[in-house]
Amino acid sequence: MLAEAWPERAAAYHRRLLEAYFSENRDISDGDVLVDLAEEIGVDASEFRDVAQRRTQAMTELVISEHNSALEQGVTAVPTAVFAGAFPVPGAQPVETYERIVDAILERQPSGES
Repeated sequence: MLAEAWPERAAAYHRRLLEAYFSENRDISDGDVLVDLAEEIGVDASEFRDVAQRRTQAMTELVISEHNSALEQGVTAVPTAVFAGAFPVPGAQPVETYERIVDAILERQPSGES
């Protein structure tokens, strides 16, 4: 929603959402929190509320669709990284784990593909 209404602020809002959730333990499912975060990056609160109200149904459908897609890919935890569209790795992992997975995927590809 924010990316469509304020594309120049989308990246900042995304970062702010992640910080609020993972670092500050804020409830980013709370509408007031979302408004506060939008204000912090320079979006007018009343404009944000108006856009959110008009887009509620579309946003709800998008969240449900993305949730179902994640489940279809085997995602059962946050965070989960899905490699090659088929290999979900749940939970935070050391960098070495991801390196081994990427190496294994690359080794299984026919030569000439990447």
